[in-house]
Amino acid sequence: MRFIKVIALALIGLLFGIGWFQLDISGYLARWEKLPSPTAEILDLFSPGIVSDEYGNPHACNLSSSEFSFLSNTPKNIAGCVEHIDRAADATARIVYILDESGEVWRWTYVNYAYYYFAKSICFPAIGFIFGLLIALFINGRASNRQRVHGALLS
Repeated sequence: MRFIKVIALALIGLLFGIGWFQLDISGYLARWEKLPSPTAEILDLFSPGIVSDEYGNPHACNLSSSEFSFLSNTPKNIAGCVEHIDRAADATARIVYILDESGEVWRWTYVNYAYYYFAKSICFPAIGFIFGLLIALFINGRASNRQRVHGALLS
């Protein structure tokens, strides 16, 4: 029975690691930052006459994306939102700018490197599995000690 507990907790840890990996690569763990003094180039992104480049940048935000989830510190009272995506051979960067009703500019950035993706796809589940395994072994060790002490007291 103890072996089944150890395997079950290790698999729960593995699933936790996979979930953590999915949250990370989706950008749910990235945070918004207020820009104290935005440049004129950033402020020009919110002007109505802005023309997008050949890649479609900048473009309007999708308010159902990960940066607007309940997990992030999304600014309230959004007056304008512009998204910019930079693509390279080994990375993709998503940069979202928000202009709130008080005139403050906020930035959310998420860079996804191809090599980090593969490293994280191994590391996050492995760390979760090892963490779950260690918890299971710790719980089993405590149960064995408690059983040993209880057996000694009864004799």
